[in-house]
Amino acid sequence: MQNSNYPVINKNLCTLVGLEKLYPYCLVSDLRLNEKPIAGVFIKSEGIIHLKAELSPQGLLAAYLHEVGHAIAAKSGLEYTPDADAHNEYFAVLVAVMYRRVKVLDMLKIYDFCDTEKGQSFYVDAGILPSDETLIRRFEYIIQTSSKLANKPLTIEQIAKKLWEEEVLDLWNTATPKKAKRISINWEDLALGAFLSLWGSAAVACTVWISMNWR
Repeated sequence: MQNSNYPVINKNLCTLVGLEKLYPYCLVSDLRLNEKPIAGVFIKSEGIIHLKAELSPQGLLAAYLHEVGHAIAAKSGLEYTPDADAHNEYFAVLVAVMYRRVKVLDMLKIYDFCDTEKGQSFYVDAGILPSDETLIRRFEYIIQTSSKLANKPLTIEQIAKKLWEEEVLDLWNTATPKKAKRISINWEDLALGAFLSLWGSAAVACTVWISMNWR
């Protein structure tokens, strides 16, 4: 069932968001990864986004754009940084710009930018997260940068290229040898960016956390 309050996943959405193409996706009932229920995942080896069929229109839109962000990040160099895996602040800028362009920025979550160099937050042990200060710094960067970029006549793919060339490449050039080794990891067979179902109370908790810690 579609809801007119949220854009449908089609070529018109690409125009609204600023995508150069419609990224292929499929709906999967009771979608899981490593036995954990998820809302969506980009399978890099297939080049296809899998979305949980039972999601609401809001959830489908959020999960699809999140996974599109992973697909673009994987090709542009934003897949991971010296300090974070897939859910880093540069990836989150892509997601935030897309959300802004369809007026759903409120769907941005801490999950979108909470990875560390130890791995994706979805896979690592509970509690292994960036410090509060790091999360707040990332959040500030995401909001400010996405605000500047959302109104520019750039596609999301062009924005990703811009972020790589102007910011992330320098991070790798100045990274310590230990961190720099991470760029040689082969991700070809990994499922990237599993999108957790964080609607309802968990989403509210994230919003409250940001409100309480944003100073």
